[in-house]
Amino acid sequence: MGREAYWYAAIPYTDAGDKEHLMDGLRKAGIPDWLGLTRQQKFFGPLPEIEMASFPVQGGCHCGAVRYTLLAPALSVQHCHCSQCRKGYGVLAAQGAVVERSSLKIEGERDLTTYRKSPGYSTQFCKTCGCPLFAYEDSEARLMYFMPATLDGGVHPGHPADKEVHIYVGSSAEWERISDDLPKYEANCPDEIVTQIQRKPKP
Repeated sequence: MGREAYWYAAIPYTDAGDKEHLMDGLRKAGIPDWLGLTRQQKFFGPLPEIEMASFPVQGGCHCGAVRYTLLAPALSVQHCHCSQCRKGYGVLAAQGAVVERSSLKIEGERDLTTYRKSPGYSTQFCKTCGCPLFAYEDSEARLMYFMPATLDGGVHPGHPADKEVHIYVGSSAEWERISDDLPKYEANCPDEIVTQIQRKPKP
């Protein structure tokens, strides 16, 4: 059962026991708690602050050929609704976490294939299982994206709460519903949302 189905099933329930039943269902479905926090708050009131992972944390593709270690928390997370992400990843919205390249160590790079998604932007997938893992902008030599949903155990990528947004919602599919309270931008978001590193002069 998908995440939306769990949320709609939860609407009639309001007590603590039903809340735990819902959360157990989410965990069994492999849905990270941090993806549903805002909607949980709507139904059940404020929840305790999410316990951040202790870094480093690991992640990787579905088949295990490519693994990575995240040495420090992500700087931000964007939920992108553009048409290129829909076509490139086969999802309504693609989640990308921004990190410094030095904060992510990759094993099994020989099993990655690179696709030039657009001028100045490339993505990397596992050659075997097709799992999208990383993305790079030519204009930013110190930063990269990784797909936070590929972290082992659905752990939180560690980004600050005010550094998570929806972008390109003006390009979203006509049947998509964005129901959380995160900031939404018709196109890209300001640089300060992504990371202050982009504001620093390059050496």
